[in-house]
Amino acid sequence: MRRLTLTRLFTFSKVYPTVSPALQIWSDKSIVPRADDITDFLDFIALHQLQIHIKSVVLYIPTQDWFPRCGDGFIDRLFLMIVEAINPEILTIMIPPLALSNLVPIALNMSDAWAFEMPMHVFRLTQPPRYAGPRPLPSLQSLHMLRVRPWNTFVINEGSSAKVYKTYEYYHKCTPSALQGGYFSNTLRSTLTTSFLKIFEYVAVFPLPSHVSQVIHFIQSLTSLDTLRTQIGSNSKSDIWGDSGTIGQSSPADLWMDYETNYGAIAGAVAEMGNEYHLKNFTALEYYYTPNLLANLDDIFERKLVGWRQCDRARWEKM
Repeated sequence: MRRLTLTRLFTFSKVYPTVSPALQIWSDKSIVPRADDITDFLDFIALHQLQIHIKSVVLYIPTQDWFPRCGDGFIDRLFLMIVEAINPEILTIMIPPLALSNLVPIALNMSDAWAFEMPMHVFRLTQPPRYAGPRPLPSLQSLHMLRVRPWNTFVINEGSSAKVYKTYEYYHKCTPSALQGGYFSNTLRSTLTTSFLKIFEYVAVFPLPSHVSQVIHFIQSLTSLDTLRTQIGSNSKSDIWGDSGTIGQSSPADLWMDYETNYGAIAGAVAEMGNEYHLKNFTALEYYYTPNLLANLDDIFERKLVGWRQCDRARWEKM
């Protein structure tokens, strides 16, 4: 009975590093987190042989002030520990933007992070069930989160950028994002393992056009992509227009103008990838939530997606 209970309890698991008295390293009176609690979790899973019963793992990085002190790649190492020991079908990372420099081994520009007030970014990777289960990591040369397993679906949710529109010269602000600097794009272009990656989904709320151009650069590096899904506007449950603290005195017209600019650029990239690579499905997820607000997008897609057929309100398919 206990084993049956454990297999059900751990099917969907959530783990996170913490700082407790037993796990502290004191350096200049600053507390630095360690991976011991993740190791304890993995040891428990191995002891009870629960690996094959775990379908999904969420690595949750709480908002703390220890990110600058835990060293480059700290969170990436936690990610790799989980992948090697459990290798779940679905692996999700929930991480505050200020901790992103511990996920990717490059310097990210976080000087404008205060203006966005993004609480959390979410990365979700999915692989076919037949590839799940414990197995060794590939060679050290391949240790990159998108390359260590045959992930076929990658989802990024960067949250809302709406608050930046109430700041002075918002259009010059740099979005805190792991997609800065082309690290993901450049890494993926140097490997063939991304041939497994077929579906990419990008979710954000009113991202700046300067950032969307970086997102598009990343998307264009996914040359094996079959399906692209995007949502860059608010859904019907969002109350950003009724919350004066979100957009302040900024004009909604600015947000919608950039929104249309962004979808024009995305639609152009979709058409290009459909002609040059393998992209054949595109979904604008907002159409499912706020179709009455998107009349202007109809014209954009009609002009840009030549040779594509609209299958339903939100989805297009290359003919």
